[in-house]
Amino acid sequence: MLGLCTVLGFVISLLVLLPRPTVFPPSVPLDQKDQFSVSFDITNSGYIPLADCTASLGVGQITSKGANLDPGFIPTLESRLVMPAWQHHRLGMDERFTIVLSDAVHPVESADIAIIVSYKPWFFPINREKIFRFVTFKQTNGHQYWRSWPINEKLPPIQ
Repeated sequence: MLGLCTVLGFVISLLVLLPRPTVFPPSVPLDQKDQFSVSFDITNSGYIPLADCTASLGVGQITSKGANLDPGFIPTLESRLVMPAWQHHRLGMDERFTIVLSDAVHPVESADIAIIVSYKPWFFPINREKIFRFVTFKQTNGHQYWRSWPINEKLPPIQ
């Protein structure tokens, strides 16, 4: 019984210590006519340092003036863009770096994208990846805002 409790305690403590990269969505674009004039903060919210942390832009749908996003679309996120400034960071606990989407693509009116964070926990020599999906939604004031959205879920029909 003591051995089972020890193993269970060890597994639970490992789960607490798992690396947790997090991407925070922006509140408002700097230029309302270009939704990519925003910055996303990539943060290590875990205890274990992240080595070789790289962010990339996963392209789902990107539209220009007058076009709408397809609400039935579920992105595969196979097309990815990365900039040199977004690559090879080392993040300790609560450390962050910022990416600006207009460094890669602009101008954009609406988008269904993902920020993909790849990293190596310092104790594992393998790459891990976490995907954070974001979509622009038009609000009642006429402006578009970014929202987090589940990866495998369709968009609502009204945007």
